[in-house]
Amino acid sequence: MVRSLVSSSVLCALFVACGSTSPRPSGPPASTPPARAADGGGAGYGAATYGVIDALAGRDWNDLDRDDGGYGYGGHGYGGYGYGGYGYGGRPSQLAAPPSPADPPALAAYLPPPAGRYSRQDPAAIYAVPVDDSPAIGPADARVTIVTTFEFADPYSNRLRPVWDAVRARYGGDVRIVWKHFIVHRSLAQAAALAACAAGRQSKFPQFYAVMSDRVWGDEHPRDFTVTAATAAAADAGLDLRQFDADLRSPRCTAEVIRDQQLFERLGQGAVPVSYINGRVVPGAMPFDSFTPVIDEELAKANAAIAKGVKARDYYATIVAAGRTAP
Repeated sequence: MVRSLVSSSVLCALFVACGSTSPRPSGPPASTPPARAADGGGAGYGAATYGVIDALAGRDWNDLDRDDGGYGYGGHGYGGYGYGGYGYGGRPSQLAAPPSPADPPALAAYLPPPAGRYSRQDPAAIYAVPVDDSPAIGPADARVTIVTTFEFADPYSNRLRPVWDAVRARYGGDVRIVWKHFIVHRSLAQAAALAACAAGRQSKFPQFYAVMSDRVWGDEHPRDFTVTAATAAAADAGLDLRQFDADLRSPRCTAEVIRDQQLFERLGQGAVPVSYINGRVVPGAMPFDSFTPVIDEELAKANAAIAKGVKARDYYATIVAAGRTAP
């Protein structure tokens, strides 16, 4: 029945067979399943699945351990049907502690409407993508800065991990990699996004990112993106769990996720992953060889500018300051 929601051609466009990004559907199907109020979020298919971050708009933090009423889309998984038969949600809350009095505000009111099914960006343009305080690997004065958007519930984001390892191995200190949030599976990925922020507050994002990704995409683990799963990953990554929990629930991490989401929505991004190499767009989980020409071009430009007197630590901020702030 679920597979009847979309045609095979749409499935080809949306998922593994034909695409390297996970786009957000542009709207609900013609036959909208009813909302599942018992799961604490979602007014209908669109709202529950990708229209708002429902769990954070729910009654309490236990909602982050529930399936927010998402419904399967072509069997590949917005909600409880899951990728390749792995269920995402539907389990009862596993949080032992009561909700914190410092719970962050609902994100729904802060998020702009979906930008569309796919990214609407110009690959020849430079976009104004600030580094902010986002987690990064590589020196601040690197000639090339790659800002990559990711989401733990997106399998294509996970496919870029070995690519970034290869980039670092080839280019060393000439490249800095920065990670920013872009949530597509909004009923699934918000807890993990907040957890990533919390890990960054302890300067342990890389460790958490590796452990959490291995846990949710390894064959021996379920596709579990809940607070409980994130906390287990944080423990394995060596984080201070008391501080981790406080940061995860803090307004600061909520603000970080909102900031990144709104930034890329304004820039016309509509899928994940998308990477920005000195502001230039490279969409999708492309292989290493697809990144190197752009990196090499940007490295040559940077070296030329620095030879003319531009300070290396100022180069990235200078070029993106004049970049596009809209598609």
